[in-house]
Amino acid sequence: MRELLFVYGTLRDPDLFRLVTGRPLSTFSPRPFALAGWRVAKLKSAPFPVLARVLEARAPGLVIGPLAPVSIERLKRYEGPEYVLAPLRYLGIGERLAIFLPCVPLEMTGDDWELEAWTAEHKPAALAAIRRNPWLRAGRKP
Repeated sequence: MRELLFVYGTLRDPDLFRLVTGRPLSTFSPRPFALAGWRVAKLKSAPFPVLARVLEARAPGLVIGPLAPVSIERLKRYEGPEYVLAPLRYLGIGERLAIFLPCVPLEMTGDDWELEAWTAEHKPAALAAIRRNPWLRAGRKP
């Protein structure tokens, strides 16, 4: 079975993804995908997204993979303890899809989170924070 990951937020940014995993996003065969029954919402406390269950919604993102265990560990470290990598039976036969979901209650705004807005407003600071944090930079042991 192939292990695939649905990314819906900052991990869709090629620069951030490479900084976290040490590999270009393009090496994981990204393909656009809209996850039915979910919405990408803005968090109230930070400029990051969270998936929220909304039956009539479709969350835009990418399906990537398969990913090596070291890449998965680096992504888990980036997402932090508030998120868990959860399996989701969604795609066709022989494929398993995983997504990062909050494991603690997170307060959301009523707005959708958009990658373009995050890129324009918050990307430079996010990349600088990763570069300053040796535990998040690729090349360090997870």
